[in-house]
Amino acid sequence: METSVIKQRTIGEIVAENYHAATVFEKHQIDYCCGGKKTLNMVCQERGLDPVKLQKEIEETNLPSEMPPSQNSSKWSLALLVNYIVEAHHQYIKESIPVLLKNLDKIASVHGKNHPELFIIHEIFKTLSVELSEHLHKEETVLFPYIIQLVKAETEHTKPELPVFNTIQNPLRMLETEHDVAGNLMFNIRELSNRYFPPADACTTYKVTLLKLQEFETDLHHHVHLENNILFPKAVKLEESLRANP
Repeated sequence: METSVIKQRTIGEIVAENYHAATVFEKHQIDYCCGGKKTLNMVCQERGLDPVKLQKEIEETNLPSEMPPSQNSSKWSLALLVNYIVEAHHQYIKESIPVLLKNLDKIASVHGKNHPELFIIHEIFKTLSVELSEHLHKEETVLFPYIIQLVKAETEHTKPELPVFNTIQNPLRMLETEHDVAGNLMFNIRELSNRYFPPADACTTYKVTLLKLQEFETDLHHHVHLENNILFPKAVKLEESLRANP
């Protein structure tokens, strides 16, 4: 793709077409999930990056052959996206939070005297765990059932029932705001933990906890990307289409 073209593409669109590009954005600490609506040109200007060099890095991640549909999430149906997000990302969060809370409490009590930032990290993650738990509940009990209802209406050529929130764009705005909050909390944890780099006196639990936090943040980025840049736009488009047709 020509540089002049890719520079005008949004970060979210680029990752939606080539999920390997996420690795490049992670490397340069470019937010492709919550910040996915920014164009590549905007990001390069903000970060002082060379768009030509960044494009080259992105192009080098392309597979030698066309990406199989099983991996290209931009081609997935709404039902598949919803199921994948719940079974993969939501389940991962639910399993990881108790482990991380336990480990953070442990290393803060043992290493907190020499590394007081651990107490702050622990408090931030407790806040994040509450935010995410409530967020997942909203998606699983309100948003996702409505999306499946839209899919059913399309299949059966019927009109979907009008939800209490009137249009899907209302809860989506709230959920995207919550994504921003979660992303900012993880950013604070990353900075406080020296970008997950353990100090010289770190024990094994300390090191493992930092690695787990880094993994948690990476998974959260992919999770939010799937929703903000793929699932939500597809759902909005479907709802508009169903309401427009008599």
